[in-house]
Amino acid sequence: MSEELKSVSEILADMSHYDWEKYGYSLITEDTFEGGYHDGDYEKDGVIHCGYCHTPKQVLHMWRGELRAFPIHCRCKQECLARIEKERKLREHLLMADACRKHALRYPYMHQWTFANDDGGSPQATSYFKSYIAHFEELRKDGSGMFLFGPKGSGKTYAAAQIVNALCDKEYRCLVTSFLEIVKNLLSLNRENRQQYLDDICSHDLLVFDDFGGETASNFFDINMGEIVKTCYRKYIPMIVITPMAQDTLEQGLNATRQEAVDRMKERCYCLTLSNTKRYRQQTSQRKEKMESLLGIRNTQQ
Repeated sequence: MSEELKSVSEILADMSHYDWEKYGYSLITEDTFEGGYHDGDYEKDGVIHCGYCHTPKQVLHMWRGELRAFPIHCRCKQECLARIEKERKLREHLLMADACRKHALRYPYMHQWTFANDDGGSPQATSYFKSYIAHFEELRKDGSGMFLFGPKGSGKTYAAAQIVNALCDKEYRCLVTSFLEIVKNLLSLNRENRQQYLDDICSHDLLVFDDFGGETASNFFDINMGEIVKTCYRKYIPMIVITPMAQDTLEQGLNATRQEAVDRMKERCYCLTLSNTKRYRQQTSQRKEKMESLLGIRNTQQ
């Protein structure tokens, strides 16, 4: 879908202003086209011409020694058919983009986290993310991603969702998940299915790992997290890694397995710190005011 998240029917409705009746055709889709001859058509030079665009609807060819008229598309019918094909391709694209979005972002509200809905609170950072989208095809060849640092409420996950939504509009296969979620899923699978699951995870065009750094240390987690990072590294799969930790504290006390994984991620991911928590504080304040208003708390206190 587009950044405005219009439905397929809304997009097609915007394109439906073609003056079908002017050319003698009913409203048509890829499944029905009422063409043929219409009032106003006339004969000229031995063939029928369209009464609307005045171009031939027939062409003369020899057939078994006899000159015969064979039907062809006049210009306005060609325009109508081109319109149908354009709408068909757009419909297919929008449906594919919507499928990519639903796969990548499990929560519907995140489908609204787009550049179009950005509140402009961090214009410089937003420009970086837009540039990443603009150059994604080139960057993905090197497996280049981003490491987003910053406190809670600084917009890290929103920024990643903006990128994912924009890539879904281009039909890239993305996934927003976390290392912890993947490891939990692995624990629920038998040994035979674990590798298939990991292969599917590492088959995306972009992977977003949220909330990295706060997981409880365990040998099973560290080994599998390291394997995921290693596979992405080898396959040049871009990663966006999100952590609430600061850059200078992320690597404190890491064991060798985690340190190796972090080194690989930082080698491929540009480190960027987001610090604007004004948006988060404002939203929290607005939510509080709404609750107080609905519950009548202010009136009670007065």
